[in-house]
Amino acid sequence: MEQFDAQDIFSSGRVLGGTASSSVGTSSTLNATAVAHTLKKGVYILRYADLKTEMVNENGLLLPLVQLSVSPENSTASISILGQEHSPGAWLKQPGDWILFKVDFDTENSEEPSETATIILTIFSSEKKQENGVKLELEPFNVTGKSAESEINVPRIDATAHIQNVGNATFKPGEWVGKVNSHLRLEGITLSCLELGDSALEYKVISIDGRETPWIASPNYCGTRGRGLPLAGFGIRLKAPFDQQYDVVYRGSFYEGGQTGAESNGKFCRATLPNDPMEAIQVTLRPKQKMSQQKDETGFDSFI
Repeated sequence: MEQFDAQDIFSSGRVLGGTASSSVGTSSTLNATAVAHTLKKGVYILRYADLKTEMVNENGLLLPLVQLSVSPENSTASISILGQEHSPGAWLKQPGDWILFKVDFDTENSEEPSETATIILTIFSSEKKQENGVKLELEPFNVTGKSAESEINVPRIDATAHIQNVGNATFKPGEWVGKVNSHLRLEGITLSCLELGDSALEYKVISIDGRETPWIASPNYCGTRGRGLPLAGFGIRLKAPFDQQYDVVYRGSFYEGGQTGAESNGKFCRATLPNDPMEAIQVTLRPKQKMSQQKDETGFDSFI
C-alpha cells in the first residue's frame, strides 16, 4: 500500500483567477495540488485516509476536495468506477471516503495499445490554508471470485444524536452526526449497525468537566440529557469477531478547534483546545486488508 501526504509531494498550482461576481454567479480562487501515478491494468482502491487540518467552506464548497482522473494522453486507457463511499463521481469529499476503480485498455481499436495508464489525483483546497493536510492511500484491490462491489460493500452505521435546542435527531450513514459549525453542543449519541447486529459496537464519551462514561454497547444511549453539559471527546470500537474484519474510523467537530483528524478502533478523539465543546461526530467502517511483503507487477504490496 502506498501512503503519501499530499502537501509534501504534490506540486502546487492555482485554479480559477481570483474572486469575482458575474451574471453566472460567484467564483472563488482555489489552490490545486496534483500527483500522477502510472498503473497497469487491474482493480485499485483509493482511500481518503486522514485530514490533519479543518475543512473550510468556500461558497458552499467544502474543502479540501479530491478528484481522480485519467491523463488525456492515455487515449486507449479508461477508468471505470466500480464502487464508492459517500461521494458521486470520481470525488473524495471527506476521510473515510473511498473509490474502487478499474484500469483497462482498448486493445481492439488501437495499433499499439498501451500497457500502463497515468492517473491524476488532484486536491482542491482553500487559498487561505498553507497546507491541505490530506493523506491518501492507493493500493490494488483483490477480487477473488466475487464482484468488486460485493467485496467493498461494508456495513453502515446509523446514528441518533441529542443536540442542544434540537433534541434527538437521526442521521444517515456517513453523515455528520450533529450540526457542524452550528455551535450547538452535542450532548449524547446512539449508534447501531443492523448488518452486524446489536452490541457489535461499543462507545464512550468524556464530558467537558472531565467525567468519562464506561463503554456502552450499541444501540444504547451514551451521554447526558437536560443538563446542558457538552461533550469534549469520544471513542468507538468494534467487538469481536467484527474487529478482525473492519476498522471503525471517526472524527469530531468542535466549536473553536474545528474538525479533527481521524482516529480509529477505540482511540479517544478529543478537542485540541481546552474547554471546547463538541458539536458533531462522523463515523464509518472500513474493511481490513491483510498484506504480504511480496510485490506484484504493479509495484505495490500484494494482497494475501
